[in-house]
Amino acid sequence: MQLILQQHEPTLQLLEQADKCKYCKWPESEVSEDQLTEDLSKYHQIIYILALQTRLQIAQGQYAKAIDTLQTSFAMAKRLAVAPTLIQGPIGISTAAFMCRQLEQFIQRTDAPNLYWALHSLPKPLVDLTEKIVLESPDIRRKVRLQMDRLDRHVAALQCIEAMRLYAAKNGEFPDDLSNITDVAIPDDPAIEKPFMYHRTGSKAILEAPAPEGATAKYAMRYEL
Repeated sequence: MQLILQQHEPTLQLLEQADKCKYCKWPESEVSEDQLTEDLSKYHQIIYILALQTRLQIAQGQYAKAIDTLQTSFAMAKRLAVAPTLIQGPIGISTAAFMCRQLEQFIQRTDAPNLYWALHSLPKPLVDLTEKIVLESPDIRRKVRLQMDRLDRHVAALQCIEAMRLYAAKNGEFPDDLSNITDVAIPDDPAIEKPFMYHRTGSKAILEAPAPEGATAKYAMRYEL
């Protein structure tokens, strides 16, 4: 793992520099289909490198560095959304979604810092393709909107979990109901604009969200803590 990251160190350094830029300027000239396919392949490779680095940093307890890598990853996801063509947008969504799974690994570490406020400060939508899909077909608009909502639901669910962890750290146990959490705000499920489903059984707490209307079962979500 370490060797792979060393081989891609120049790429990781450039990504860190890009994260500090105020805006992203994409080439205005049209690119060929072959070039676009090659670029998309490179994006996927970069995603896996960032995820690999995040997991290694988490495993080594380097939480501040892991947070920096996550920040770089989410910045990349957002900037893919402002690319000149729609095709990069879903790559931005999948980038952020894949890094949310690395966030899950972070949260499971008992000694990791709480990321409630970091998640709370993320833009909503996290990757916004609303303007890009205005002139697309209804089917494409629906699919992209579902992808956007699924990502925002993932972030909101992780924010809820971090709020539950804050409550448990203060009270020694998870809340009986999400309404018991009053120190911080609990986000609704943005996919259906309703509160997340929650219940507690003994020491186990379960957070759930059903699949939105028109979506398949894979859009449902369930966390057990």
